[in-house]
Amino acid sequence: MWAWQAKYLTSFDSGAAGQVKRSFLRTLTTEPELRRYFVTMPIDLPAGDTDRSKSAFTLWGEEVVRWEAAAAEQGRTVTVEFVGAHDLITALTSDHNAGRVRYWFDASVLTRKQQQERIDDVAAKLGRRYSPQLHVDVDAVQVVDGAGRTTAYIARWQQLLADLRSARRWSWRAPDGDEDAFHDALLRCAASLNEVDALLERIIAQIRAFDAVDLSTAQVDAALSALDDLNTLLRNRSRTDDGFYVGEAGSLYGHVRDAIAALRMARQLCMSPATAAASRGELLLTGRAGVGKTHLLCDVAKKRIAAELPTVMILGQDFDVRNLLMQLPELAELPGSVDELLALLSAAAEASGQKALLIIDAINESEQPDRWQAALQAMMSKASRYPAVSLVISCRTEFVDAVVGNHGLPAAEHFGFEESTETAVRRFAAEYGLDVPTFPVFNPEFANPLFLRLTCEALTTLGTGRFTLGSAGLTTVCGAFIEAANVRLSAAGRCDFDSRTDLVDVAIKQLATIEGGRIPRVVANDICSTLLPNRSWSKSLLKGMLDEGILVEVGTDHLSFGYQRLGDVARARTIAEKTPTAVAEWMQSLGTGLWTERGVLGALAVLMPEQHGVELMDCADLTKPVPYDLIDAFLESISLREPTAASARTEEFVRVLLNADRHRNEMWGQLVRVACVPDHPLNAQWLHEHLTSLDLPTRDTSWSLSLIGALDPEEHSPIRTLIEWAWPTDQNALIRTNSDTAELALLLLGWCTSTNDRRVRDSATKALVALGEREVDAFASALLPLMSVDDPYVVERVAAAACGIALRHESRAAQLAGLLHV
Repeated sequence: MWAWQAKYLTSFDSGAAGQVKRSFLRTLTTEPELRRYFVTMPIDLPAGDTDRSKSAFTLWGEEVVRWEAAAAEQGRTVTVEFVGAHDLITALTSDHNAGRVRYWFDASVLTRKQQQERIDDVAAKLGRRYSPQLHVDVDAVQVVDGAGRTTAYIARWQQLLADLRSARRWSWRAPDGDEDAFHDALLRCAASLNEVDALLERIIAQIRAFDAVDLSTAQVDAALSALDDLNTLLRNRSRTDDGFYVGEAGSLYGHVRDAIAALRMARQLCMSPATAAASRGELLLTGRAGVGKTHLLCDVAKKRIAAELPTVMILGQDFDVRNLLMQLPELAELPGSVDELLALLSAAAEASGQKALLIIDAINESEQPDRWQAALQAMMSKASRYPAVSLVISCRTEFVDAVVGNHGLPAAEHFGFEESTETAVRRFAAEYGLDVPTFPVFNPEFANPLFLRLTCEALTTLGTGRFTLGSAGLTTVCGAFIEAANVRLSAAGRCDFDSRTDLVDVAIKQLATIEGGRIPRVVANDICSTLLPNRSWSKSLLKGMLDEGILVEVGTDHLSFGYQRLGDVARARTIAEKTPTAVAEWMQSLGTGLWTERGVLGALAVLMPEQHGVELMDCADLTKPVPYDLIDAFLESISLREPTAASARTEEFVRVLLNADRHRNEMWGQLVRVACVPDHPLNAQWLHEHLTSLDLPTRDTSWSLSLIGALDPEEHSPIRTLIEWAWPTDQNALIRTNSDTAELALLLLGWCTSTNDRRVRDSATKALVALGEREVDAFASALLPLMSVDDPYVVERVAAAACGIALRHESRAAQLAGLLHV
């Protein structure tokens, strides 16, 4: 027989032990068949004896020995077992006990089945915004891993600790005969590295225990200082005349170098957004329109739930005008208040031993999104009471100031596929049977999973076998997608209409006139039914547009454009049909609410030059400071507009922004994005002419300065895209090129060698050789203007690249030597 004894005690001491003993002995007397005796308490037994007292864990163990001995004296074998808070929570929160918890305690349990059903509903609602079969890993996932304190995040710390210990696996000895000079430095290094070792162990334990993470880098900095002093000592006393280290000096130099590398990575991780999110239990994920924030968070949520990590994801588009926090449990399909939702997640986290995540995606898509400023402060306050729960919020970058405000949240920006756009384009092209592009993919829209997918579908539907839209503008790509969707829906098995009527385009134009971002379902149905009447639901235009991902459902009564940029362009098209004067009046009518139309302004900055030959900023009052929203829209438009829409007026604004401290680096970045587009007025040829018109000091404090850090691990720059395209690390991913694009790319790479950032300069030089040896004629064309540049850095590296190419193409060596005048 088994017996249970429940004691509602908040600690286990000698008094509690006496109560348990009396009950046990009474049961031992009354139940002769007793074999197991469970003692249940709503606590766990802490360990940790001191000189003055025993811990509850030790006391329990000693008492169990006595109780079981009392049973043995009667010739019986009885085991006594403790069931504590952790065991109870684990049992109560298991899926198969959910009904019992509801029946007996009128309480809710967050089961894995509930989480799975909820995320499946979210994924279904997202439609084409979530494409798991075409998922490409990006760096932003690591930041979300930090917020969730996942095993992957912990593994990063463990790897750092392993690297540090690897650097110390052999004894550090002073160079032979110089022991006295190195004695103090070695002792200081050993002591400081021991402190860092203990710090890393402590951080790993803190992460696992839901505790606040020690973000101080003082010990790491002290260790780096000690190692730097030791390095200096080695350099001054032990390096040979040839610059080498030999014997014990060589071994010590290698150990120091490895330790410094590990410490620098540790410092970087300490100061990273991932660790800030891990420590605070909060994260704000930002990103431009359509970069794939929703896709990323949905993919994270699905994988977490599959790994039995408690996760709830809610879409911002589902929030209506009611109190935002009161809607959270309702949208999570769980009863109670926000506090009860957080408590439920906390209980699930404690049972699983892993952090729970509450994800609220795209809060800028809520009705009246500026209400989140106050709501988030309250939400953060409530969430701070539950250390086992992390809060992840995402918001479109353009709306952060107005929607989130001065939040103080650890923040990270998602750049879409930007750090791996080339990989993504190759994968998508292969999936859709398209040839890989012959140009570096700078168009920022191709960093968006949905947009890339829509483009591939458009090219496939329109019968184009090549990925040819890399230099096309935003409106061309959107137009191609709409045309392809129109062709697909016109088929007899779909909506069955004459494709020449362009019903999809007409419907989009009419839907775009509805302000506010949300389209009442009744209104959308009326528009689509009027355009294509007498159709059953299965063949209706509205269902077809939903199936194509043009529209998505928001709640039960509203729809919105599935791809935000498509909706922005559609609305901007209706506005751009007016005169520039009317557009200016429309902007003035927005007053201080200009920020609410950031997406439309971005599309107008592309459309106005294409349709009217004027810049959107010309529609503003240029006698007053130009609103940042318009400047930002212009900057973004440089790489999104048709090349023919870059005019002399565009060039004027470009030159102005290159002289503005706040916007200079972003302007350089946009020029890099269009540099490899043949016949673009602002391509690398223009850049070369502009840079050569500047004197060397001016270039160094502008262009060359902007290149510093372009290849840093956390930096997502177009320079990285260019170099990785020209010089892919995976030799199986060698690029296809054409001579015009290659010549422009080589010209740009040559200018990348002007910086004093050694990593950028070296990588650009290698990229020159890698691309130049495949396109020797293009390299020869770019070589001549580059050799006339008045910058010794550029001339030196371009000449070195020419020598490298000549060694690989001996038949062209004489030609290259002639260009070098040697």
